[in-house]
Amino acid sequence: RFLERYKATGTSAASPKPGRPPFFTARDGRCISRAYKSNRIASTRSLNGILESNHGLGMSHMTVWRHMKEMGAKKRVLKKAVVVRKPNVIKRLRWVKARRRWTVELDWKCYIFSDECSVQLGRKNSRGELWRTDEEKDRPHLHPSHHQKIVCSMFWGCVS
Repeated sequence: RFLERYKATGTSAASPKPGRPPFFTARDGRCISRAYKSNRIASTRSLNGILESNHGLGMSHMTVWRHMKEMGAKKRVLKKAVVVRKPNVIKRLRWVKARRRWTVELDWKCYIFSDECSVQLGRKNSRGELWRTDEEKDRPHLHPSHHQKIVCSMFWGCVS
């Protein structure tokens, strides 16, 4: 067999088997792509329901997940975006440039830096997630700028 295959094809590799035909078409794949891009926080079960009601695509949520994985989409933890406006960026840059040659012994020991921290109580330890590809990592519209708080305690501290 091996020699016959090599003489016939010029290679020792087995020919690809036809296997089961794809369950959905390229059009169905585009529908899945549009659905996840418009509902990035939705689970695959929710996306499956949207696809079934809007496009009549009856498939398993695992089929939706598998296709999204083939497209490069992965479920990622939401990063909280730090919103700093342009005027504040300019002010911070001026402040840093004015103090870049300061030393710890002579200059920085005269200052105290303080910060505050909020801790949410009574909330489940769940993180928000969204679907995105690796190329979409740094797009600001995919990061929330604020979260709704339930019960919050504030803590304040200083460093000199």
